[in-house]
Amino acid sequence: MVGDFIQLTGDELQYLVDNLFIGDKLTRNQIKSHDGVTFNIRNIVSPIIVFASDGDNISPPPQALGWIVDLYRDVEDIRAVGQTIIYCMAEKIGHLALFVSAKVGAEQDEEFVQLMDVIDCLPPGLYEMVVSSEANDASPGGFATGKWRASFEARTLDDIRAVGLNSPGDDRAFAAVARLSEVNLFAYRTFAQPFVRALANQPAADLAQALNPLRLSYTMFASRNPWMNGIQKLANKVTISRKPADADNPFLALQTVVSDQIIASLDAYRVVRDQLAEHMFFGFYGSPFVQAILGLKAGSEVRPLPGLSKAQVAARKSRLEKYTAKLETGGFDEALIRAVIYVFAADRILDQRSAFALNLARQRLMRLSLADFKILVRDQFFVLQLEPERAMEALTLLAPEEETRVALMEELRRIVGAGHPPSIAGRERLDRLSRLLATPIERSATPMTTGC
Repeated sequence: MVGDFIQLTGDELQYLVDNLFIGDKLTRNQIKSHDGVTFNIRNIVSPIIVFASDGDNISPPPQALGWIVDLYRDVEDIRAVGQTIIYCMAEKIGHLALFVSAKVGAEQDEEFVQLMDVIDCLPPGLYEMVVSSEANDASPGGFATGKWRASFEARTLDDIRAVGLNSPGDDRAFAAVARLSEVNLFAYRTFAQPFVRALANQPAADLAQALNPLRLSYTMFASRNPWMNGIQKLANKVTISRKPADADNPFLALQTVVSDQIIASLDAYRVVRDQLAEHMFFGFYGSPFVQAILGLKAGSEVRPLPGLSKAQVAARKSRLEKYTAKLETGGFDEALIRAVIYVFAADRILDQRSAFALNLARQRLMRLSLADFKILVRDQFFVLQLEPERAMEALTLLAPEEETRVALMEELRRIVGAGHPPSIAGRERLDRLSRLLATPIERSATPMTTGC
Protein backbone atom coordinates (compact mmCIF):
# COMPACT_ATOMS: atom_id res chain seq x y z
CA MET A 1 0.00 0.00 0.00
CA VAL A 2 1.18 3.54 -0.82
CA GLY A 3 -0.79 6.05 1.25
CA ASP A 4 0.21 9.69 1.80
CA PHE A 5 3.71 9.47 3.38
CA ILE A 6 3.41 6.06 5.04
CA GLN A 7 4.06 2.77 3.30
CA LEU A 8 2.44 -0.43 4.52
CA THR A 9 2.72 -3.86 3.00
CA GLY A 10 -0.40 -5.79 2.14
CA ASP A 11 0.08 -8.14 5.09
CA GLU A 12 0.54 -5.24 7.52
CA LEU A 13 -2.57 -3.45 6.26
CA GLN A 14 -4.63 -6.64 6.34
CA TYR A 15 -3.53 -7.32 9.92
CA LEU A 16 -4.66 -3.85 11.01
CA VAL A 17 -8.03 -4.21 9.29
CA ASP A 18 -8.69 -7.72 10.58
CA ASN A 19 -7.64 -7.13 14.17
CA LEU A 20 -8.30 -3.46 14.95
CA PHE A 21 -11.04 -2.24 12.60
CA ILE A 22 -13.31 -5.28 12.33
CA GLY A 23 -14.75 -7.16 15.29
CA ASP A 24 -13.17 -5.08 18.08
CA LYS A 25 -10.74 -7.90 18.74
CA LEU A 26 -8.53 -5.82 21.02
CA THR A 27 -11.34 -5.34 23.54
CA ARG A 28 -12.49 -8.94 23.09
CA ASN A 29 -9.09 -10.37 24.09
CA GLN A 30 -8.75 -11.99 20.65
CA ILE A 31 -5.44 -10.49 19.48
CA LYS A 32 -2.36 -12.64 19.98
CA SER A 33 1.34 -12.05 19.39
CA HIS A 34 3.43 -14.24 17.11
CA ASP A 35 4.32 -16.44 20.10
CA GLY A 36 0.70 -16.91 21.17
CA VAL A 37 0.46 -14.37 24.00
CA THR A 38 -3.01 -12.79 24.25
CA PHE A 39 -3.17 -9.01 24.54
CA ASN A 40 -5.50 -8.24 27.45
CA ILE A 41 -6.18 -4.58 28.24
CA ARG A 42 -7.17 -5.61 31.76
CA ASN A 43 -3.55 -6.56 32.41
CA ILE A 44 -2.38 -2.94 32.05
CA VAL A 45 -1.16 -1.70 35.44
CA SER A 46 -0.43 1.94 34.59
CA PRO A 47 -3.33 4.46 34.60
CA ILE A 48 -5.17 4.63 31.26
CA ILE A 49 -5.96 8.16 30.05
CA VAL A 50 -8.60 8.70 27.33
CA PHE A 51 -9.32 11.92 25.42
CA ALA A 52 -12.79 12.26 23.89
CA SER A 53 -14.81 15.06 22.32
CA ASP A 54 -18.46 15.61 21.43
CA GLY A 55 -17.30 17.27 18.21
CA ASP A 56 -15.20 14.31 17.05
CA ASN A 57 -17.12 12.58 14.25
CA ILE A 58 -14.26 10.14 13.51
CA SER A 59 -13.88 8.66 17.01
CA PRO A 60 -16.89 10.06 18.92
CA PRO A 61 -17.26 9.50 22.69
CA PRO A 62 -19.32 6.27 22.26
CA GLN A 63 -16.42 4.78 20.30
CA ALA A 64 -13.64 6.32 22.38
CA LEU A 65 -15.19 5.17 25.68
CA GLY A 66 -17.30 2.18 24.66
CA TRP A 67 -14.45 -0.30 25.14
CA ILE A 68 -14.75 0.24 28.91
CA VAL A 69 -18.26 -1.24 28.90
CA ASP A 70 -17.04 -4.02 26.58
CA LEU A 71 -14.48 -5.16 29.16
CA TYR A 72 -16.05 -4.54 32.56
CA ARG A 73 -19.37 -5.33 34.22
CA ASP A 74 -19.18 -2.41 36.66
CA VAL A 75 -16.69 -0.17 38.45
CA GLU A 76 -16.07 -2.88 41.02
CA ASP A 77 -14.84 -5.03 38.15
CA ILE A 78 -12.34 -2.29 37.26
CA ARG A 79 -11.16 -2.02 40.84
CA ALA A 80 -10.84 -5.79 41.16
CA VAL A 81 -8.00 -5.83 38.63
CA GLY A 82 -6.36 -2.77 40.21
CA GLN A 83 -6.86 -0.60 37.13
CA THR A 84 -7.31 3.18 37.01
CA ILE A 85 -9.10 4.71 33.99
CA ILE A 86 -9.36 8.48 33.52
CA TYR A 87 -11.20 10.14 30.65
CA CYS A 88 -11.41 13.80 29.71
CA MET A 89 -14.37 15.05 27.68
CA ALA A 90 -13.97 18.11 25.47
CA GLU A 91 -16.76 20.04 23.75
CA LYS A 92 -17.08 20.80 20.02
CA ILE A 93 -13.49 19.79 19.25
CA GLY A 94 -12.82 17.98 15.98
CA HIS A 95 -10.86 14.76 15.61
CA LEU A 96 -7.57 16.27 14.45
CA ALA A 97 -7.79 19.34 16.68
CA LEU A 98 -8.16 17.06 19.69
CA PHE A 99 -4.65 15.72 19.10
CA VAL A 100 -2.67 18.36 17.19
CA SER A 101 -4.09 21.76 18.18
CA ALA A 102 -1.85 23.53 20.67
CA LYS A 103 -4.70 25.80 21.74
CA VAL A 104 -7.17 22.97 22.30
CA GLY A 105 -4.76 20.67 24.08
CA ALA A 106 -3.14 23.31 26.25
CA GLU A 107 -5.40 23.04 29.27
CA GLN A 108 -5.73 19.23 29.25
CA ASP A 109 -2.05 18.60 28.54
CA GLU A 110 -0.91 21.12 31.15
CA GLU A 111 -3.15 19.65 33.83
CA PHE A 112 -2.22 16.06 33.03
CA VAL A 113 1.49 16.90 33.27
CA GLN A 114 1.12 18.90 36.48
CA LEU A 115 -1.12 16.28 38.11
CA MET A 116 0.67 13.16 36.88
CA ASP A 117 1.74 12.28 40.43
CA VAL A 118 -1.85 12.74 41.57
CA ILE A 119 -3.01 10.35 38.83
CA ASP A 120 -0.52 7.78 40.12
CA CYS A 121 -2.05 8.16 43.59
CA LEU A 122 -5.61 7.63 42.40
CA PRO A 123 -7.12 4.35 43.56
CA PRO A 124 -8.38 1.80 41.03
CA GLY A 125 -11.64 2.92 39.47
CA LEU A 126 -13.19 5.11 36.78
CA TYR A 127 -12.79 8.91 36.84
CA GLU A 128 -13.56 11.89 34.65
CA MET A 129 -11.01 14.69 34.64
CA VAL A 130 -12.90 17.98 34.57
CA VAL A 131 -10.78 20.99 33.56
CA SER A 132 -11.91 24.60 33.96
CA SER A 133 -10.20 27.92 33.41
CA GLU A 134 -11.09 29.20 36.86
CA ALA A 135 -8.20 30.69 38.79
CA ASN A 136 -6.59 28.16 41.07
CA ASP A 137 -6.32 29.76 44.50
CA ALA A 138 -4.94 26.71 46.29
CA SER A 139 -1.84 27.31 48.33
CA PRO A 140 1.39 27.03 46.32
CA GLY A 141 3.89 24.24 46.83
CA GLY A 142 1.79 21.14 46.20
CA PHE A 143 0.81 19.29 43.05
CA ALA A 144 -1.55 22.10 42.02
CA THR A 145 0.18 24.50 39.65
CA GLY A 146 -0.67 26.31 36.44
CA LYS A 147 -3.58 28.48 35.42
CA TRP A 148 -6.12 25.70 34.97
CA ARG A 149 -8.17 24.00 37.64
CA ALA A 150 -8.81 20.28 37.44
CA SER A 151 -10.64 17.68 39.45
CA PHE A 152 -10.96 13.92 39.19
CA GLU A 153 -14.59 12.97 39.70
CA ALA A 154 -15.63 9.36 40.34
CA ARG A 155 -17.85 7.88 37.63
CA THR A 156 -19.75 4.65 36.97
CA LEU A 157 -20.38 2.66 33.81
CA ASP A 158 -23.82 4.28 33.63
CA ASP A 159 -22.02 7.58 32.94
CA ILE A 160 -20.27 5.90 30.01
CA ARG A 161 -23.53 4.42 28.73
CA ALA A 162 -25.11 7.89 28.93
CA VAL A 163 -22.89 9.13 26.07
CA GLY A 164 -24.80 6.77 23.75
CA LEU A 165 -23.43 3.28 23.13
CA ASN A 166 -24.45 0.69 20.56
CA SER A 167 -27.62 -1.29 21.17
CA PRO A 168 -27.68 -5.10 20.80
CA GLY A 169 -29.26 -4.58 17.38
CA ASP A 170 -26.40 -2.29 16.36
CA ASP A 171 -23.90 -4.89 17.53
CA ARG A 172 -25.52 -7.55 15.34
CA ALA A 173 -25.31 -5.21 12.35
CA PHE A 174 -21.57 -4.75 12.90
CA ALA A 175 -21.20 -8.50 13.40
CA ALA A 176 -22.84 -8.97 9.99
CA VAL A 177 -20.24 -6.62 8.48
CA ALA A 178 -17.47 -8.70 10.05
CA ARG A 179 -18.92 -11.90 8.58
CA LEU A 180 -19.25 -10.36 5.11
CA SER A 181 -15.72 -8.99 5.35
CA GLU A 182 -14.40 -12.49 6.01
CA VAL A 183 -16.28 -13.82 2.98
CA ASN A 184 -14.99 -11.02 0.75
CA LEU A 185 -11.42 -11.53 1.97
CA PHE A 186 -11.58 -15.25 1.24
CA ALA A 187 -12.97 -14.61 -2.25
CA TYR A 188 -10.33 -11.97 -2.99
CA ARG A 189 -7.41 -14.12 -1.83
CA THR A 190 -8.70 -17.10 -3.78
CA PHE A 191 -9.66 -15.54 -7.10
CA ALA A 192 -8.25 -12.01 -7.48
CA GLN A 193 -5.06 -11.74 -5.42
CA PRO A 194 -2.99 -14.13 -7.61
CA PHE A 195 -3.69 -12.00 -10.70
CA VAL A 196 -2.95 -8.72 -8.87
CA ARG A 197 0.38 -10.04 -7.63
CA ALA A 198 1.26 -11.35 -11.10
CA LEU A 199 0.71 -7.89 -12.60
CA ALA A 200 2.48 -5.97 -9.82
CA ASN A 201 6.06 -4.81 -10.38
CA GLN A 202 8.47 -2.28 -8.90
CA PRO A 203 8.23 0.37 -11.68
CA ALA A 204 4.43 0.42 -11.37
CA ALA A 205 4.69 0.74 -7.58
CA ASP A 206 7.17 3.63 -7.90
CA LEU A 207 4.86 5.38 -10.37
CA ALA A 208 1.85 4.95 -8.09
CA GLN A 209 3.85 6.43 -5.22
CA ALA A 210 5.03 9.41 -7.28
CA LEU A 211 1.50 10.13 -8.53
CA ASN A 212 -0.09 9.96 -5.08
CA PRO A 213 -1.99 13.28 -4.76
CA LEU A 214 -0.37 14.26 -1.47
CA ARG A 215 3.13 13.54 -2.76
CA LEU A 216 2.43 15.03 -6.18
CA SER A 217 1.31 18.34 -4.67
CA TYR A 218 4.76 18.78 -3.11
CA THR A 219 6.55 17.67 -6.26
CA MET A 220 4.64 20.06 -8.53
CA PHE A 221 5.36 23.11 -6.39
CA ALA A 222 8.93 22.23 -5.43
CA SER A 223 11.79 24.57 -6.34
CA ARG A 224 13.26 21.95 -8.67
CA ASN A 225 10.24 22.45 -10.95
CA PRO A 226 11.44 24.97 -13.61
CA TRP A 227 7.95 26.45 -13.86
CA MET A 228 8.29 27.57 -10.23
CA ASN A 229 11.47 29.62 -10.71
CA GLY A 230 9.66 32.96 -10.81
CA ILE A 231 7.29 32.20 -7.92
CA GLN A 232 9.92 32.82 -5.23
CA LYS A 233 10.69 36.29 -6.59
CA LEU A 234 6.99 37.14 -6.71
CA ALA A 235 6.51 35.83 -3.19
CA ASN A 236 9.32 38.05 -1.89
CA LYS A 237 7.77 41.10 -3.55
CA VAL A 238 4.36 40.30 -2.09
CA THR A 239 5.88 39.89 1.38
CA ILE A 240 7.65 43.25 1.19
CA SER A 241 4.67 45.21 -0.13
CA ARG A 242 2.03 43.46 1.98
CA LYS A 243 -0.12 45.78 4.11
CA PRO A 244 -3.05 44.99 6.41
CA ALA A 245 -6.46 45.84 5.00
CA ASP A 246 -8.45 48.68 6.51
CA ALA A 247 -11.12 47.69 8.99
CA ASP A 248 -13.85 49.21 6.75
CA ASN A 249 -12.61 47.39 3.62
CA PRO A 250 -15.73 45.80 2.05
CA PHE A 251 -13.70 42.87 0.75
CA LEU A 252 -12.65 42.06 4.32
CA ALA A 253 -16.29 41.85 5.38
CA LEU A 254 -17.10 39.83 2.26
CA GLN A 255 -14.29 37.41 3.10
CA THR A 256 -15.82 36.74 6.51
CA VAL A 257 -19.29 36.23 5.04
CA VAL A 258 -18.02 33.85 2.34
CA SER A 259 -15.92 31.93 4.85
CA ASP A 260 -18.90 31.50 7.20
CA GLN A 261 -21.08 30.32 4.31
CA ILE A 262 -18.48 27.76 3.25
CA ILE A 263 -18.23 26.44 6.81
CA ALA A 264 -22.02 26.21 7.14
CA SER A 265 -22.32 24.46 3.76
CA LEU A 266 -19.62 21.91 4.58
CA ASP A 267 -21.15 21.25 8.01
CA ALA A 268 -24.60 20.74 6.46
CA TYR A 269 -23.15 18.44 3.80
CA ARG A 270 -21.33 16.42 6.46
CA VAL A 271 -24.49 15.99 8.54
CA VAL A 272 -26.57 14.86 5.55
CA ARG A 273 -23.80 12.56 4.30
CA ASP A 274 -23.30 10.91 7.70
CA GLN A 275 -27.03 10.46 8.29
CA LEU A 276 -27.52 8.95 4.83
CA ALA A 277 -24.58 6.58 5.31
CA GLU A 278 -25.89 5.53 8.73
CA HIS A 279 -29.41 4.87 7.43
CA MET A 280 -28.08 2.87 4.49
CA PHE A 281 -25.74 0.88 6.72
CA PHE A 282 -28.33 -0.16 9.30
CA GLY A 283 -31.01 -0.55 6.63
CA PHE A 284 -28.90 -3.26 4.94
CA TYR A 285 -26.80 -4.88 7.65
CA GLY A 286 -29.54 -4.52 10.27
CA SER A 287 -31.93 -6.54 8.12
CA PRO A 288 -32.82 -9.90 9.73
CA PHE A 289 -32.75 -11.45 6.25
CA VAL A 290 -29.18 -10.29 5.56
CA GLN A 291 -28.06 -11.36 9.04
CA ALA A 292 -29.66 -14.80 8.58
CA ILE A 293 -27.82 -15.29 5.27
CA LEU A 294 -24.55 -14.42 7.03
CA GLY A 295 -25.24 -16.95 9.80
CA LEU A 296 -26.40 -14.68 12.64
CA LYS A 297 -29.36 -15.85 14.68
CA ALA A 298 -32.08 -13.37 15.60
CA GLY A 299 -31.62 -12.06 19.15
CA SER A 300 -28.21 -13.70 19.53
CA GLU A 301 -25.58 -12.06 21.75
CA VAL A 302 -22.59 -11.16 19.61
CA ARG A 303 -20.54 -9.20 22.16
CA PRO A 304 -20.37 -11.16 25.42
CA LEU A 305 -18.05 -9.91 28.14
CA PRO A 306 -14.66 -11.66 28.15
CA GLY A 307 -14.48 -14.35 30.79
CA LEU A 308 -11.98 -14.63 33.62
CA SER A 309 -9.34 -17.30 33.84
CA LYS A 310 -8.69 -19.24 37.06
CA ALA A 311 -5.47 -17.28 37.51
CA GLN A 312 -7.36 -13.99 37.27
CA VAL A 313 -9.97 -15.14 39.77
CA ALA A 314 -7.22 -16.23 42.17
CA ALA A 315 -5.43 -12.89 41.73
CA ARG A 316 -8.60 -11.00 42.57
CA LYS A 317 -9.15 -13.08 45.69
CA SER A 318 -5.55 -12.55 46.76
CA ARG A 319 -5.80 -8.79 46.26
CA LEU A 320 -9.02 -8.66 48.29
CA GLU A 321 -7.39 -10.57 51.14
CA LYS A 322 -4.37 -8.27 50.97
CA TYR A 323 -6.40 -5.10 51.44
CA THR A 324 -8.67 -6.69 54.03
CA ALA A 325 -5.56 -7.44 56.09
CA LYS A 326 -4.57 -3.75 55.90
CA LEU A 327 -7.80 -2.55 57.51
CA GLU A 328 -6.31 -2.75 61.01
CA THR A 329 -2.62 -2.60 60.11
CA GLY A 330 -0.45 0.47 60.27
CA GLY A 331 0.35 3.41 62.47
CA PHE A 332 0.06 7.18 62.60
CA ASP A 333 0.98 7.70 58.92
CA GLU A 334 -1.66 5.26 57.67
CA ALA A 335 -4.27 6.72 60.02
CA LEU A 336 -3.59 10.29 58.92
CA ILE A 337 -3.69 9.51 55.18
CA ARG A 338 -6.84 7.44 55.64
CA ALA A 339 -8.54 10.27 57.54
CA VAL A 340 -7.54 12.94 54.99
CA ILE A 341 -8.81 10.82 52.11
CA TYR A 342 -12.04 10.11 54.00
CA VAL A 343 -12.77 13.82 54.40
CA PHE A 344 -12.03 14.73 50.81
CA ALA A 345 -13.95 11.72 49.46
CA ALA A 346 -17.19 13.20 50.83
CA ASP A 347 -17.86 14.78 47.43
CA ARG A 348 -16.27 11.88 45.45
CA ILE A 349 -13.87 14.43 43.93
CA LEU A 350 -10.10 14.66 44.13
CA ASP A 351 -8.80 18.09 43.12
CA GLN A 352 -5.75 20.27 43.66
CA ARG A 353 -6.61 20.97 47.28
CA SER A 354 -6.68 17.23 47.98
CA ALA A 355 -3.36 16.75 46.24
CA PHE A 356 -1.87 19.69 48.12
CA ALA A 357 -3.07 18.34 51.46
CA LEU A 358 -1.69 14.86 50.80
CA ASN A 359 1.65 16.21 49.60
CA LEU A 360 1.81 18.50 52.62
CA ALA A 361 1.35 15.49 54.89
CA ARG A 362 4.28 13.74 53.22
CA GLN A 363 6.53 16.79 53.53
CA ARG A 364 5.67 17.64 57.14
CA LEU A 365 5.27 14.30 58.84
CA MET A 366 6.64 11.39 56.85
CA ARG A 367 10.01 10.22 55.73
CA LEU A 368 8.73 8.57 52.57
CA SER A 369 9.86 8.82 48.98
CA LEU A 370 7.22 9.94 46.51
CA ALA A 371 7.00 6.38 45.15
CA ASP A 372 6.36 4.92 48.62
CA PHE A 373 3.91 7.72 49.37
CA LYS A 374 1.91 6.87 46.23
CA ILE A 375 1.67 3.25 47.34
CA LEU A 376 0.52 4.32 50.79
CA VAL A 377 -2.16 6.64 49.40
CA ARG A 378 -3.47 4.06 46.94
CA ASP A 379 -3.57 1.41 49.67
CA GLN A 380 -5.59 3.61 52.01
CA PHE A 381 -7.92 4.63 49.17
CA PHE A 382 -8.57 0.97 48.44
CA VAL A 383 -9.10 0.14 52.11
CA LEU A 384 -11.71 2.91 52.35
CA GLN A 385 -13.47 1.72 49.21
CA LEU A 386 -13.42 -1.87 50.43
CA GLU A 387 -15.05 -1.41 53.85
CA PRO A 388 -15.42 2.28 54.75
CA GLU A 389 -17.11 1.74 58.11
CA ARG A 390 -14.58 -0.78 59.39
CA ALA A 391 -11.75 1.38 58.03
CA MET A 392 -12.95 4.35 60.07
CA GLU A 393 -13.52 2.32 63.22
CA ALA A 394 -10.00 0.90 62.87
CA LEU A 395 -8.51 4.39 63.26
CA THR A 396 -8.75 3.95 67.04
CA LEU A 397 -6.49 0.91 66.68
CA LEU A 398 -4.00 2.68 64.42
CA ALA A 399 -3.81 5.55 66.92
CA PRO A 400 -4.34 3.83 70.30
CA GLU A 401 -2.87 6.49 72.57
CA GLU A 402 -4.85 9.56 73.58
CA GLU A 403 -2.03 11.98 72.78
CA THR A 404 -1.61 10.32 69.37
CA ARG A 405 -5.29 10.82 68.59
CA VAL A 406 -5.14 14.47 69.61
CA ALA A 407 -2.11 15.00 67.35
CA LEU A 408 -3.90 13.15 64.55
CA MET A 409 -6.92 15.47 64.67
CA GLU A 410 -4.72 18.57 64.87
CA GLU A 411 -2.73 17.54 61.80
CA LEU A 412 -5.91 16.49 59.99
CA ARG A 413 -7.53 19.89 60.48
CA ARG A 414 -4.30 21.66 59.50
CA ILE A 415 -3.97 19.63 56.29
CA VAL A 416 -7.64 19.90 55.30
CA GLY A 417 -7.52 23.65 55.90
CA ALA A 418 -4.43 24.08 53.72
CA GLY A 419 -6.57 24.45 50.60
CA HIS A 420 -10.17 25.51 50.17
CA PRO A 421 -12.43 25.25 53.23
CA PRO A 422 -14.06 21.80 53.33
CA SER A 423 -17.61 21.38 52.04
CA ILE A 424 -20.58 20.76 54.33
CA ALA A 425 -20.19 17.01 53.79
CA GLY A 426 -16.48 17.33 54.51
CA ARG A 427 -17.13 19.19 57.76
CA GLU A 428 -19.61 16.50 58.78
CA ARG A 429 -16.93 13.87 58.27
CA LEU A 430 -14.46 15.92 60.28
CA ASP A 431 -16.95 16.08 63.12
CA ARG A 432 -17.51 12.33 62.93
CA LEU A 433 -13.77 11.66 63.10
CA SER A 434 -13.46 14.01 66.04
CA ARG A 435 -16.17 12.11 67.93
CA LEU A 436 -14.69 8.75 66.94
CA LEU A 437 -11.19 9.61 68.11
CA ALA A 438 -12.56 11.10 71.32
CA THR A 439 -14.03 7.70 72.27
CA PRO A 440 -12.45 6.44 75.51
CA ILE A 441 -9.75 3.86 74.91
CA GLU A 442 -10.62 0.35 75.97
CA ARG A 443 -7.65 -0.55 78.14
CA SER A 444 -8.78 -4.16 78.25
CA ALA A 445 -8.52 -4.55 74.53
CA THR A 446 -5.81 -6.79 73.18
CA PRO A 447 -2.80 -4.63 72.32
CA MET A 448 -2.06 -4.36 68.63
CA THR A 449 1.31 -4.18 66.97
CA THR A 450 1.46 -1.45 64.37
CA GLY A 451 4.02 -0.61 61.74
CA CYS A 452 4.64 1.67 58.85
